[in-house]
Amino acid sequence: MDYKMLDNILSDAVNDAELCCDDIPSISLYLDQIVHLISDKSHEGAPRFYDRTLTKTMVNNYSKAGLITPVTGKKYTKEQIIQMLMINSLKNTYSISEIKGAMDAFYACEGVNREVLMETYDKYVEMRRKSKVACPEAVKEMIEINGFDIENDVEYFSAILGVVAMADYFNCIAHAMLEAIIPQKQDGENDIAEATKENEREVKKGAKAVKKEVKRENKAQKKAEKAAKTDESDKKSVRPATEASIADELSVLEKEVERALEADTETEEA
Repeated sequence: MDYKMLDNILSDAVNDAELCCDDIPSISLYLDQIVHLISDKSHEGAPRFYDRTLTKTMVNNYSKAGLITPVTGKKYTKEQIIQMLMINSLKNTYSISEIKGAMDAFYACEGVNREVLMETYDKYVEMRRKSKVACPEAVKEMIEINGFDIENDVEYFSAILGVVAMADYFNCIAHAMLEAIIPQKQDGENDIAEATKENEREVKKGAKAVKKEVKRENKAQKKAEKAAKTDESDKKSVRPATEASIADELSVLEKEVERALEADTETEEA
């Protein structure tokens, strides 16, 4: 790995494309239009960012989780589209519940309205643009401070570990900053929440067992019904054959009796 190649790698790694507020129409849009708008913009960046675009399923999940303000009809306003974009960025670091906490805390701030949301989002886009320069430079600085020779394969791997360490700490900082503005659950509440989850798991487990038992009983019942039908069919097929055999035997006996009577009569006449 030479340093020119490293520069290309770092540049490509941060080469994404973000919509700013001016790129979003003021009129309300259908979900398909929004997805295409964001996808088209993402394709202005590096291919690694293509699969990080917004999807209809993601938007539906955001709506169900209450992350997006309620939708009227089938169209989304510019404000709701910005909410989607912010949530889509936050999900790379936070869970859905953490994102909800962050968005709720933001909207709880005094004076927050549609205009403030747009200003905040545009500042975020501008920060990303500055970070495209700052982050590669931070990596180069880390390599220089540690004296890594990236042309050496072993030390190049050490440089990768250094970047991972930076990313890990930035992730921890992001969570710590969020925790500072979101009320944390007390130990008792955490215990209750865990107990509730355990109860839910037990209920689901019990329901699954009942469903399995009902299925087994239904299968056994169908098998018994099938066997009963087979027995009845066998009885019907056997009965006529038995009656016919008895009739044949009676006929033979009658003939033998007749022959015996005839023989007695002939004997008496003689």
